Amino acid sequence: MTKKTILTVAIVSVLCGGLIVATSAFAQTTSNSQNSVPSLVQEIADKFHLNTNDVQSVFTLHRQEMMTNREANYENYLKNLVSTGKINDEQEQLILNKHKELIKQMQSNLKNFKSMTPAQRRAQMQSSMQDLQNWAKQNNISLQYLRPFGSGMGRFGRFGWHKLTLTPTP
Repeated sequence: MTKKTILTVAIVSVLCGGLIVATSAFAQTTSNSQNSVPSLVQEIADKFHLNTNDVQSVFTLHRQEMMTNREANYENYLKNLVSTGKINDEQEQLILNKHKELIKQMQSNLKNFKSMTPAQRRAQMQSSMQDLQNWAKQNNISLQYLRPFGSGMGRFGRFGWHKLTLTPTP
C-alpha cells in the first residue's frame, strides 16, 4: 500500500471512530426528558445555590465563544495555506463551505443516530467518508486541509492528525 492509501485509511478510521465515540457518549449522557439539564450544570447550581438556567446560559455562552474562536483559527489556518501556495483562493472557499456543511451534517447525525443500529450508523459514516473523499479528489484538495472538528481534536489535532500513518505489522 502506498503512503497516500494508508493515510486515507487512517483519516477515515479516525473520523469514523471519533463520530462513533461522540455519538455513543451523547446517547449515554442524554436522558429521556426533552428538557434535561446536564449533570455538571445541575451540580454547580446546587452546590452554589444558583439558578440552573443562569448556569446553563454561562455554559452555552462559553461554548459559543469557543466555537467562534475555533472557526476564526481555522479560517486563519486556511489563509496561511493560501499565502504559502498550498491551496488557492477558490480551494479555500470550497474548503470553508464544505467545513460548514460537515458541521451541520454532524449535528444532524447526532440526532438521527439515536434511532439507528450500530451497523446503520457505521454504514452512514462510511458513506459520508466516501462522499468526502470523492469531493476532495474532484476539487484537487488534500483531506489534511479539511478539519471537520477544528484544530482541537486532542492529540490528533495538536500534532497533526493528517500525519498519522499506520505501519504494517510483520
